[in-house]
Amino acid sequence: MAEGEYDNDDNNNDNGNGVHELQAPRKKNKNSMEDKVERILALREKISELEDDIEECRFYFWTALGFDCAGVADGVYEAGCKSFTVCANGVATLTECDRTQVYNSATGACADEGSVGPPCGTLKDCTTLADGKYADTDQQCTSYYTCAGGTFFGHNFCAGGLVFNEDKQTCDWPDDTDPPCGTKGQGPTRHP
Repeated sequence: MAEGEYDNDDNNNDNGNGVHELQAPRKKNKNSMEDKVERILALREKISELEDDIEECRFYFWTALGFDCAGVADGVYEAGCKSFTVCANGVATLTECDRTQVYNSATGACADEGSVGPPCGTLKDCTTLADGKYADTDQQCTSYYTCAGGTFFGHNFCAGGLVFNEDKQTCDWPDDTDPPCGTKGQGPTRHP
C-alpha cells in the first residue's frame, strides 16, 4: 500500500442484526513493525545491488586506467595518498583509505595521517631537531609543530592572518616575522 492509502477491507461490517454499518476507512499505519521490516529488507536488497555496482565500477576503473598486474610482482602499488593497488597473482585489487587515513608507504597499508610522513601524512621527523616549535613551511607557516625529546607532538594552527614566528616561538603578524614565513624588513607594516 502506498503512502496515504487506506485499508478499506473492514469498511462495511454486519452488526449481527443484518444491518451493515458503514465505517470510515482507517489509514494504514506505515510505522507498524511489519512495514518497518519490509522497508529494511528492501533497503538491504538495494545496498547489496549498490555494493555489486561499486565492485563492477572498481573493475572498470582499473581497466580504463590500463592498470594491469599481469607480469608484475605481487605487492603494493601506490596510486595516491587515498588509495593504492595490491597486485596478487596477476589480479589488481584497489584499496581505498578511510576519510581520516592516508596511504603509508612504509607499511603498505592505510594509517592515520598523523602517523604517516609527507607527502601523504602530517608526521614530522623530530629525531634531529632540538626541543621547540617549528613552522610548517609546507603550509605557508600558517601552522607549526612541536618536537620534544626527538618526538613529534602534532600540529597547531595560527589564527587567521598570522604565521608562526620561530624566533618568538608564537604566532605573529607576517610583517613582524622574518622570511621565509614573514615579510619583516620587506615593506610597510599593515597590521592594526
